[in-house]
Amino acid sequence: MKHPIKTLEDFKRETKNLLGILADHINDDCYPRNFDGDVLTFDKYIPVTFGYPEGDATPCIEMNGGLFNFVISERGTEYQRIEGNADDILFVLFEGITSELAGGFEVRNRIKGQDFRRVRFSKQIELLGLLHAEWAKLGLKVHQKILENYPFEDKEPPGGNAPPPGKSSANDNQE
Repeated sequence: MKHPIKTLEDFKRETKNLLGILADHINDDCYPRNFDGDVLTFDKYIPVTFGYPEGDATPCIEMNGGLFNFVISERGTEYQRIEGNADDILFVLFEGITSELAGGFEVRNRIKGQDFRRVRFSKQIELLGLLHAEWAKLGLKVHQKILENYPFEDKEPPGGNAPPPGKSSANDNQE
């Protein structure tokens, strides 16, 4: 971040900047962009609003008492609220956005017999690293926690050398 983020408008400006970095890197017609107006979208599945909830589970960024809030609400019921400084909330927002983008990438680049999360996690860390080096480290910690509970499960491809389900290869800690 070049300038401190103190207001919702500052946050929105930084979000647009970061979305632009992703758009330049992805450069794929699969991801239409709309970075104008009160709702920013990277594609129809990754919108965010600022200051007011849509009420349809679209993430909303609010400001309360000098802190930013990431809020998910639907039909008047609030399901999630995370409060923190601008960097904390930007990470929460972009962890979700990069997860969606990495999922789309994985579907188009699936490797038969390999746990889909290998490609997805690797791509997400790459995207987070484009935005902020520390976010890539945080994303890696999130993935490692997931893998502690749910290890990679590769299936042996025809003629391949994949490890048996539940067993790891030497590169499992490298997303």
